[in-house]
Amino acid sequence: MKRLFLLLLSLCFVAGLSCCGRGDESVVVSDDPEEDAAVDLVLHVGVVVDAEVVNIRQSASLDGRILDTVRRGEMFEILESGILDAEGNSWVQIRYRGESAFVSQAYLYSFEWQENSQITIGQVLERDVYIYDAASLEAVVLYRSYKGEPLLLYEAVDADWYRVFYPHGDAFVRSEQIRIEQTTIKDMLL
Repeated sequence: MKRLFLLLLSLCFVAGLSCCGRGDESVVVSDDPEEDAAVDLVLHVGVVVDAEVVNIRQSASLDGRILDTVRRGEMFEILESGILDAEGNSWVQIRYRGESAFVSQAYLYSFEWQENSQITIGQVLERDVYIYDAASLEAVVLYRSYKGEPLLLYEAVDADWYRVFYPHGDAFVRSEQIRIEQTTIKDMLL
C-alpha cells in the first residue's frame, strides 16, 4: 500500500512538473527517506539583467541603506518577490552572502532551477566584449559586457560563436572572448 501511494504521489508530482514546463527533469521518489533527501531542492533564482551595476539594499526602499553593488550576470536566491514600497516600486528579497537583502525587481530576471543543476558559464576574458543579436560581427550590438561577467551559455552555434542567455531574445558572443566552465546554480549564487 505504501509503495502504491508513493508511486501515485510520484506520478502526480511529475505530471505537475510537466504542466508547469518542468517536465524535462526526472524526479525519483523512493522508500528510503535518506535517498529522498538527496533530491535537489528547487531554487527561485534571480539574475541581474538590464543594468550594468545594481544596488543591494538593507530594506525594500530607495532610501534603504546600500549594502553593496553587483554587476550584470550575478545570481541570487530569491526569498520573496513583488514587495512594494511606499512609492509603488517593486522589490525582491534575496539571500546575499547568507543574509537577507533587497534588489529592485526591475533589474532581475527570475526562474526556477534545481540547486545542483549543471550549467555552462562563459567568463568574459576581455574588457570590451560585445554581445550581438546574431552570430555575426555585422549583427546589431545588444550591449557591451565587462571583463569577468558570467554569461549563461545555451549552445555552441559553431566553432566561433555561442548563444547566451538574454531575456529579450537571442544573443551571441564570440567563443574566443570567453572561458568556458561547468558549474552548478548553487555555486553561482552570491
